[in-house]
Amino acid sequence: MTVPYSRAMATQGGFLWLFWILLPRWRGSIYRQVWKEMVLFVILYYTISATYWFALSDKYKIIFEKVVIYCSKMSGSLPVTSLLGFFVTSVFTRWWEMFRNIPWPDQTAILTTSFIRGQDRESKKIRETVIRNVNVVIAMTFKKLSPSVRKKYPTLRSLTSEGYLTAEETLIIENLRSRTSVDMTYVPIVWACKTVDKAQNDEYISSTHNKIDLMTEILDIQSKCMELSHWTMRAVPLAYCQVVAIVVYFFYLSSVVGGQSLEPERHLKGHTNVYFPIFTLLQLFFYIGWLKVGESFTNPFGDDDDDFEFLKLLERHRQMSVMLSEQKPGDLPKAISILDLHVAAES
Repeated sequence: MTVPYSRAMATQGGFLWLFWILLPRWRGSIYRQVWKEMVLFVILYYTISATYWFALSDKYKIIFEKVVIYCSKMSGSLPVTSLLGFFVTSVFTRWWEMFRNIPWPDQTAILTTSFIRGQDRESKKIRETVIRNVNVVIAMTFKKLSPSVRKKYPTLRSLTSEGYLTAEETLIIENLRSRTSVDMTYVPIVWACKTVDKAQNDEYISSTHNKIDLMTEILDIQSKCMELSHWTMRAVPLAYCQVVAIVVYFFYLSSVVGGQSLEPERHLKGHTNVYFPIFTLLQLFFYIGWLKVGESFTNPFGDDDDDFEFLKLLERHRQMSVMLSEQKPGDLPKAISILDLHVAAES
């Protein structure tokens, strides 16, 4: 998940205080993403500069100076800003839509606990089965998308050992997989809906309206899981990613050459000598940082700082589901009017 920093921003300490609090951070920072390119730029810059000053003859110096002046003039004509701006806007919009489609079982668990009545063993088993099946769908979806989840749960058997699936359910899904290549995440949703339907027939759910509301919420989880899976098939066009990367790194290389310091006695027009290209380095820092931000948003299912932490989400979903499904009558406080509340507070 994106590295949190909102609390530092919310604390009022003035602009300079925020400047010194936020900018030195390393984890999730732009420095962590671009430092290699910056170090490589300095090495290339001074390697080329040393070659020009100490290794080239006058004949080749003249040729090199023409190349430097040409690169310096033409690098400004590259459409780096417009391409990068559109690219980052597009991938950030896509990233935000992915985040909005991450399924959360909380509402389903609340409705399950509210609509499926009873504190006997059977009613508790029905509630736990519905919520567990919903979490199975989420776990199977995350496993398909995230390398970290796939590493922890490489097979259905690993989900069984963690309590997501029973041995019988695992066997059913494996048998279905052997007959078709269709995604199996729909199976636990079918089980959850059938469990709700049976609960209503057995009078654990008071009305058909409640059953429909609960099924709608379960199907919304499935819809979000499918939508999240579909984002992997709707990638940013490869050609556009290539165009942006080529433009940025071509500008990078042309800046290495075009920013070279030349012999001042030659009086070369249109070229300013600098012995440390600070503004060129800053410009590259911004452009490459912009590109890296866009690249990190392109696929947020990995292990980068700004990727979604699906393993933590899975554990959080399990804990929340267990807590919501185990409510007892004693957990519900007594109803009290506002007038009685004021009287109790005054006394």
